[in-house]
Amino acid sequence: MAQPKAEFSHLAMLRGINVGGKNKLAMTDLARLFAEAGCSQVRTYIQSGNVLFPASPSTVRRIPERIAESIAGRVGSRIQVVLRALEEISDASR
Repeated sequence: MAQPKAEFSHLAMLRGINVGGKNKLAMTDLARLFAEAGCSQVRTYIQSGNVLFPASPSTVRRIPERIAESIAGRVGSRIQVVLRALEEISDASR
């Protein structure tokens, strides 16, 4: 049985996380940062820095800056957070 579709589904793609041994951040820690930022049902994809989550529009607006600041505090580097609605990605692949 398929799970109900989340009302707001988003993909965050983080550049420069866990690549070549630089800016190491465990995906469990990354998921925790998203949860602390107000996201629920956070899922990460391997060690890629990609994060899937449903969130309200008000939460989504603040995610890129908040996550970038949190990561900078942990790894000492400012990481770019690119955020897309899954619908946008699906539309682009057609």
